[in-house]
Amino acid sequence: MVLQIQWTDLETGWTTSFGELQFFLDKQTGEVHMLSGQGMDEEEELEEQLEIDPFRYLLIPPQGSNDYDGYQAMVDFIETVKDKDLKLSLEQAIRGRRVFRRFKDCIGADLDEEERWYDFEAAA
Repeated sequence: MVLQIQWTDLETGWTTSFGELQFFLDKQTGEVHMLSGQGMDEEEELEEQLEIDPFRYLLIPPQGSNDYDGYQAMVDFIETVKDKDLKLSLEQAIRGRRVFRRFKDCIGADLDEEERWYDFEAAA
């Protein structure tokens, strides 16, 4: 199956950076969805889907943002985690909204891995 993506929507997500706006690519449909962080009714369904099936959606980091570098550092670090349960928890933490907070909460549960994360992040 070939995924049809509206490239203009993807570009909008990548080039738009202000406030709490976040854009997500639905990897099943190819649609790009926006969350404004304003708690609008139409966003509630997407927020629920992000919680239920976080691997279905890919966060589109804004172009040129430090968020992209930070997000990529988390992805790279997760690849190095040997504990399968922690690795799965971290993979789930970086899907959906507030990925940085969720990652830090998750990694903070294992003090050795948290220290390793800070060393990894400093070296990146």
